[in-house]
Amino acid sequence: ARVTYFERDFDFDDHAREVEETWDPAVGGGPAPSPSVTALDGAATVGRVGTNRRGPPGDEDGATPTTSEAQARAWDDFHGTHDSGVFFKERRYLLAEFPALLEVGCVLEVGCGSGSSALPVLAANPSATVLACDWSANAVRCAERAVASRAPDDAHRFEAFVCDPSTSARGALAAEVDRRLERRGVIHRGGVDAALLVFVLSAVPPGTTTVAFLRRCVEAVRPGGLVCFRDYGAYDLPMLRFPPSQRLLIADRTYARMDGTLARFFTVDEVRTMFREAGLVEEGAGGDGEATPVRYCCVHNENKRKGILMKRVFVHGVWRKPA
Repeated sequence: ARVTYFERDFDFDDHAREVEETWDPAVGGGPAPSPSVTALDGAATVGRVGTNRRGPPGDEDGATPTTSEAQARAWDDFHGTHDSGVFFKERRYLLAEFPALLEVGCVLEVGCGSGSSALPVLAANPSATVLACDWSANAVRCAERAVASRAPDDAHRFEAFVCDPSTSARGALAAEVDRRLERRGVIHRGGVDAALLVFVLSAVPPGTTTVAFLRRCVEAVRPGGLVCFRDYGAYDLPMLRFPPSQRLLIADRTYARMDGTLARFFTVDEVRTMFREAGLVEEGAGGDGEATPVRYCCVHNENKRKGILMKRVFVHGVWRKPA
């Protein structure tokens, strides 16, 4: 069935003003709880000074490890715990948001997790070969198991492997992708037709690690190919729920979850800068001619049990690698 997806349930600028008007220094530089946050968490547990919530696991100095290696271990632990492969629902909206995925011949998903993005691509594009990598071996196993069980007829078009682009040598990911495509007899023109980066950059340590990660991903895309991006946006509800003890000083809007994994919330401007510096050109229009540049997607999710609407904010965009 065709998926109907909404991305303008509320105005981002209005939402940002509402949050910034309630900015409260007493909670460590974060915004005061909104009504929806308070309803979800209870006013006494949402980032107030003096809360007894423990912070995320730390190293000998008490700081959350933010190296790429430490994050790989944290995510491996996460996927080892949630190894059923059903923690994340299939992202069927991706084909509505990235219609080009319906026409490409080979796709690379970076940060595949449990396969929630690969599965809808395989189902919607019967001619696509989908390669997927993750820095967690447990995630790769989850993705392979999910495809084998939920899409057995498509499993021959899917292949997952362990790779951390942020620590890979220059050209290493591209060479690995080329080797796997050639072994499969897939005709390609110096890389995949499209790379899918969905909720992965937010998990990468900010700074030079993010720069290296993105550049290695771009190397695996053929000239003229696409990079499809979607991730958490500034003032997204989970950002507002983090207490100050979980906010890191290494970058604005970067937090450590209780399991040690990172969560970063992007602005449109910083995403534009990162992708431009990686050598990509922003796509300016969709197939229907409507302008679809990088943007905030603002979605209402309903918590039916508590009867409240939760404001989710994502950053979404498509870039092309110059030919």
